[in-house]
Amino acid sequence: MAFALSEKSNYVVAIDFGTTYSGFAIAKNYPGAQIECNRWPIISEGRDWHKTPTCILFNEKLEFDSFGYKSEDKYADLQSRDEHENWYFFKCFKMKLKKEEEKLLKERNQWELNDHTDTKKVNAIIVFKGAIEYMKNQALSSIRENDRESDINESTISWMLTVPAIWSDVAKNFMRKAAEEAGIPRKKLTLVYEPEMAAVWFVNENKMEVPTGTKFILVDLGGGTIDITVQEVLQNNKIRQLIPAMGVACGGTTLDECLTHTIEKKFANNIDMFRKNEPKKYVKHQRKIEFMKRSYGKSEGNFILHVSKKLSRSETDQPVTISEEEYKSFLAPVLEQIDNIIAEIEKIKICKQVSHLVIIGGFSVDARVKGYLLEKYQSKYTIITPGNPDLAVLNGAVLFGQHESLITERVCKCTYGFAVFKKFDETHKIEKKHQRGGVTMAKDCFKVVFQKGERVTVDKSYKEIPVFDEFGTDRVVKRKEPIVIYIFSSEEENPQYTDDPYCKKLCEMKMYPPGGEWPSKVKGKVRFKVAGTEFEGELYDNQNNKQDECVFDYLI
Repeated sequence: MAFALSEKSNYVVAIDFGTTYSGFAIAKNYPGAQIECNRWPIISEGRDWHKTPTCILFNEKLEFDSFGYKSEDKYADLQSRDEHENWYFFKCFKMKLKKEEEKLLKERNQWELNDHTDTKKVNAIIVFKGAIEYMKNQALSSIRENDRESDINESTISWMLTVPAIWSDVAKNFMRKAAEEAGIPRKKLTLVYEPEMAAVWFVNENKMEVPTGTKFILVDLGGGTIDITVQEVLQNNKIRQLIPAMGVACGGTTLDECLTHTIEKKFANNIDMFRKNEPKKYVKHQRKIEFMKRSYGKSEGNFILHVSKKLSRSETDQPVTISEEEYKSFLAPVLEQIDNIIAEIEKIKICKQVSHLVIIGGFSVDARVKGYLLEKYQSKYTIITPGNPDLAVLNGAVLFGQHESLITERVCKCTYGFAVFKKFDETHKIEKKHQRGGVTMAKDCFKVVFQKGERVTVDKSYKEIPVFDEFGTDRVVKRKEPIVIYIFSSEEENPQYTDDPYCKKLCEMKMYPPGGEWPSKVKGKVRFKVAGTEFEGELYDNQNNKQDECVFDYLI
């Protein structure tokens, strides 16, 4: 729920919770304020970077120990001393929200993650909460260090937390819950879509290249996901979404896995012993692959990595060569996915006038990725590859926190509604026939509130859902309980019933009694919004007076 943007805060903090790397950025909350991205030290390498690995370490008591590079180094040190057995280390766990969504839907608050060794399980909320809480605390410390005069706490900051656009409502709600448990106030937290934030940053940094009326495809190449959004530039650097974002759960990690597997396959007889006996060197080996990948992405020729003599079992470090052709073959599956999505976009009527293709995200720094897309699409689009593409999401999220109206419209990716009774006729299924108050009705009928593909205006578009209830003498005890409306979603534009194959019960919309108790007769309405990244609902009485905000509890 986009509360954070409506209440003025001293600062804006954006947390980019990535699959492979994470980071945060800070700015004072006024237009034009300088955005500062945090730098993370890599002590063992004697350098720093604006992001840190998304990995976290807990001790034997499941207490937070460290995050990022520090957690990698600490865990490797514990392994080298054979003291790691009862510690809990997690790495690249974010995309489990996508890959294990069925388990999340089934187990809800009991959903567990396997640790790095696959031998221990931990409640997932503890892991996600720990990561967000650490970055939150680091951001607070940074602000306080540079602003000793202001009273800085979680409530004086607008917090932007990034999520992939392809995530389900349930996955987004899980992230919100983790952030709230990490100490971020509910009304100060806004979940923001990664490709949209990249689009916000791109438009505001490239005003001369994309004048008002420009329609563009933005390809956000991340570590775990490829998110693609189609936007139109409006006046004052605002944007509107033309179609729901599209994407797939693959990205830079696909290349990482291929490189690691190919290099380690050359030392198949040694790799297990190297990993076990030299954990510190193994971590360094993995980082060397990552740093070499970034460097190689800007050069030509073969990929050459010098591996440790401990791994090669030789007197000196040994070079491993991967030809450019083999390297490109690792990229092929990712590039094919991009091509497939763009091909789908090009079939959509509203996208026929798209003139620009923007390539952004950490994985986009690879020259071979850019070269492929340039060669394939330069005859169709003006292709733009902005500078610092791996910071676009972070910077855009801060900018969005400063300017609450930069995104004006979105398109519903699902149909949303609730169950109602309708007067039974020959168009209804016979099994839906139900007697209600002496009248033959059809039950479980899907009452559409927002339709798939419908354009909605951010912070303005809403639909009203009527609320009626009576509390007679037999239901007096219920007057202190919330009234609940079940919200359903469907992949179809016009679902007939709430139990159709493509429908699912998504969440409860709870309305708590104003003043602690409902009157004997309740007659009002809920203004229901879907234009943000999350649902919003406001309860009004029959005289149009706002009573309360609804609470959404995700069920599945």
